[in-house]
Amino acid sequence: MQNTELLTIADGGIQTVIPELATVSPQIIYLDFDGELTSYHNSDLDIRIDDVNVEDSGLTQERIASILKALNDDFAAQNVIFVVERPTETDFSTIYVGKTSSFNEFGNFAGLAETVDIDNKIKNDNAFAMLDDSAEDSAIIETISHEARHLIGTLEHSLEGIDQFAYTNIYNQTFTGDLNSGIGLSHYSSSSYSIYGETPVYYYYDKVENARILAGGTLRLNWTGATVNNVIVYNGGLISGGLGQLNNITISSGGALIVGDNLNVDNIFYSGGALVNGQIFGGVAEW
Repeated sequence: MQNTELLTIADGGIQTVIPELATVSPQIIYLDFDGELTSYHNSDLDIRIDDVNVEDSGLTQERIASILKALNDDFAAQNVIFVVERPTETDFSTIYVGKTSSFNEFGNFAGLAETVDIDNKIKNDNAFAMLDDSAEDSAIIETISHEARHLIGTLEHSLEGIDQFAYTNIYNQTFTGDLNSGIGLSHYSSSSYSIYGETPVYYYYDKVENARILAGGTLRLNWTGATVNNVIVYNGGLISGGLGQLNNITISSGGALIVGDNLNVDNIFYSGGALVNGQIFGGVAEW
């Protein structure tokens, strides 16, 4: 079992400290919630944006304190300390939390880092978590955590271009069309289905409407506000979850729907498909 101690850090609360790391200077990450005119410099892709206008997140001090505690608890064993007052006597990275349109030309991101800093050699690289007070705390925590792991070099994506540095969760979006891979209806991801294979890159939506779940397609609901309307599940397709609302769902032969206690279901039609209680998830028939 790993030996740990407790240490009080200004603005970061009480931290769990691993003695083996005590002689190594911690990575300080300053969280800027109140808006900033800053810049983005990605030397790997030769991208420089000098005027990145980040809006005030609008988060209350109570929510900020809760987010700060959760992040410091999660990263204590990695020798990372998050603070909400700008340090004055040490190098630090900054993660700007708030909406910005400065990266729209590159894609639709919830988060974006300047680096994927293997071995954490750069102590002052920056990142962006493009969410505000309309997002749940869990979504903000997950996005900051994702980008922080890019900055300290513990998370890499096997992707091309700017997607290597981005968190591609999509918030407040509706999926429409054919699905033959995995998506989830959630406001954040802890673990779920990957579109790109071994490297977990998650695409999350709030709604699915007028869609077909094809072979290999998996739709997972794990948020109370998730809504699915007018969907056909074909052979090899699956809808599962314990939270949210399903309306007008057709389960074809070879398709499956797995429901939990808190998933509301209205107008489900079966054409040789299977309805499986969430308690026997492991008993789903193979296709």
